[in-house]
Amino acid sequence: SFSRVVLAAGVARALTPLPQGISSYQVSAGMRANPLAEVRAIASAALARARADQVRLVEVEFPPLLGVKTAFADVDNVQILDANRDWTMETCRELAAELGPSLWIVFPDRKELELAREAWPGGLYQQATLTTIEDAAVALRGDVLQPWGARF
Repeated sequence: SFSRVVLAAGVARALTPLPQGISSYQVSAGMRANPLAEVRAIASAALARARADQVRLVEVEFPPLLGVKTAFADVDNVQILDANRDWTMETCRELAAELGPSLWIVFPDRKELELAREAWPGGLYQQATLTTIEDAAVALRGDVLQPWGARF
């Protein structure tokens, strides 16, 4: 399962390729020590290129447990959510310092936002705008479109 991180609107011109040799077999065989660090470096370079091209909205998709779990491992939703949060916060470290509140790090719900603030309490991250999908939609549109009868 891949996860998404919306970091900062533009139309995608191309997808950034993943590094070679990151299959579950190659990682478990020890051919890659920390593939997510390499994915982070590739994502950071792609973000820098997008910013240089004046792209204002970027979505980064990544496999959150690459190198940690395989498709056959017993994985619960909490592990995936924690890995998403940690990878996102680590990846946004330099952007948070540079962009401050204009960088929006968006979490799926209030509980995930609360957990991120607890796990990453540093002032650097608190300079960025940490928010939820719902609150971002309200800030940008003034309301949230919901299915009939739904309440969040």
